[in-house]
Amino acid sequence: MIGNRWVHPKSGETRYYIDVEKAAQFGGLEIDRYNTGNICWSALDGETISHAKAGRILNRVEKVWYTEDGQVHFKFNPCGSDDHDAFWQKVKESIEKALAEEEI
Repeated sequence: MIGNRWVHPKSGETRYYIDVEKAAQFGGLEIDRYNTGNICWSALDGETISHAKAGRILNRVEKVWYTEDGQVHFKFNPCGSDDHDAFWQKVKESIEKALAEEEI
């Protein structure tokens, strides 16, 4: 299983939080960074894209997690652009498929 396990102290609900960049890989986003943390290379589905576009895609989501029933959830950034919601839907479907097939 990927993600950091968290259990709600009152309800007992278990969530597995996934790093946003790691989750974005399920949608075909690849990023390499300088030691400073700035993006030095980015591609979407194998095609090179601008670093600004990669940043906007990542900025759309603050948190990604899935529950024990295999449902993926996002906390969207209210300041992020919704131009990339189709990308995040693809991420959701890819992670859910991988969970169902027990590939992660």
